[in-house]
Amino acid sequence: MQQKKDSFIEQPLSSFAARLKYARERVLRLPRRHFEEKYSFSAATLKAWENGQIQPTRNSIDRCIEIYKREGLFLDEHWLLTGEGKPPRDSLQLMQLFSNPTEIEDGEGLDEELCILKDVESFKRNNVNSVTLMVSNDDMHPYYKSGDYVGGKLKNGDKLSLFMNKDCIVYLKNGECFFRRVIAGERGKINLSCLNPLCSSNDPVLYDVIIDKAAPVIFHRWKDIS
Repeated sequence: MQQKKDSFIEQPLSSFAARLKYARERVLRLPRRHFEEKYSFSAATLKAWENGQIQPTRNSIDRCIEIYKREGLFLDEHWLLTGEGKPPRDSLQLMQLFSNPTEIEDGEGLDEELCILKDVESFKRNNVNSVTLMVSNDDMHPYYKSGDYVGGKLKNGDKLSLFMNKDCIVYLKNGECFFRRVIAGERGKINLSCLNPLCSSNDPVLYDVIIDKAAPVIFHRWKDIS
């Protein structure tokens, strides 16, 4: 039985649907109904994605990545879409590595990805009411790239002057989350804009949004490629 399980994990996950199912079923080990009950994320829709019956939109993929992150799974969009790069890592396993006192001094002995996550956890621990997000698309390129981490301190949506013309992690009243620049619209309305004019998003500008909370970026951590 163990051999069968290992062979499943090691075999190539050749499609988006297979990788998405693997992340939920084999890494998170959670049923689809968990996401429906906790996040109002349709179990039927998730099943259709995992079976390859429906191809989700870019915004839907971003929402899925954010929800999985809230469950402790760091899911890289590039791996999810192409199968290339590092497969998902369970943050519980990462935290076990962080708590190991060996090989720790200044991150020595840890690979770059672990060092980044260590810095992210440190930011969250040392800043009250903070939130972080892994950039998972090209909406804010070239200033923020896929795989970067950003963070800030959450503030109520009525404090619009603190968000204006700033790059923010934004939570809307309808429950959606975006990483965009907050800009003024017409007649006092608020818009969320991508920075990349060639981004692959279906909605490079979201008009007349209603912000519940937002966190202007004060933390930005990226992978050292030198």
